[in-house]
Amino acid sequence: MTRATGGLKFRTVRIQGSGEWNEDALIVRERDSLFGVVDGVTSLVPFRAPSGETGGALAARITAETVMGMPLGADADADAGAVALAGMLAEANRRFRG
Repeated sequence: MTRATGGLKFRTVRIQGSGEWNEDALIVRERDSLFGVVDGVTSLVPFRAPSGETGGALAARITAETVMGMPLGADADADAGAVALAGMLAEANRRFRG
């Protein structure tokens, strides 16, 4: 998918690898110009959620959903944005362990 925001043109591409699950997730928050990839790492210990997701897929999804759903504010300066993002990641970690 190709989109444009604030003069920036970007495209998202998802390609299924050789594993059963794609353990990565995208973060696209155009309103805050925040873009990222969460690399879900395959678990060292076999784990499956009730939905069948691997631990890496589950962790990536929870992290991306948390970051996508928490407020940041488009007018935040760089330092405030970094603090806010760190808080989002701490919250994602709490939800995953929860």
